[in-house]
Amino acid sequence: MSESIIRFGPERPALPVVLSVPHAGRSYSPALLGAARVSQTALESLEDRLMDRLIWRAAALGVTVLV
Repeated sequence: MSESIIRFGPERPALPVVLSVPHAGRSYSPALLGAARVSQTALESLEDRLMDRLIWRAAALGVTVLV
């Protein structure tokens, strides 16, 4: 799995559900910022900021989560 994708939940999911939080990143590497055509502030406005924190309970219940 990519370094930019983090998987949470049990090794063998208890439920046939996958939650994906694709815009939850809050880490911008110097390479990414150097290649970006907009400012870090503009990039941050595209985030689903802190959404990954809302899914912890689902992961505890057996749902696979990709952040």
